[in-house]
Amino acid sequence: MSHSRKDAATKEVVRRGLDAVGLKPWFEEELVVGQPQINDIVGRIANSIGFFVFFTAKSTEGITRDWILFEMGLARAYDHAIFSWKRSDVLRDSIPKFLPELSKLNEYSVLGNGKEVLERQVRLAGKQVLRTETERRRN
Repeated sequence: MSHSRKDAATKEVVRRGLDAVGLKPWFEEELVVGQPQINDIVGRIANSIGFFVFFTAKSTEGITRDWILFEMGLARAYDHAIFSWKRSDVLRDSIPKFLPELSKLNEYSVLGNGKEVLERQVRLAGKQVLRTETERRRN
């Protein structure tokens, strides 16, 4: 999952949604400090079965945005399905212009019932990833 470390509310909703379908998300903060991170990120994305990206005010600026773009490129290079969401308070101009080539952008909120809606969307996307992976293994 590509996100900003500062977006704890989004992270926990995503974790619950993916746990519900038996998937374990990987978050960058699980990296071991002091080891080459690029190789670890490449390996983890290469061995994943899907890619989820969340655009928030914190993830659409600075170095976090650079890492997200790098990770999206890797996911595409490894032919992974890419699922994307933008928080409702993020302007469309903050979203990479090439995103429509890779993914359908969904919008979410962490207010009101927004967390429940996002969790349901993540759960459905997780099920789709599992179906795709099952079909891929059959062929």
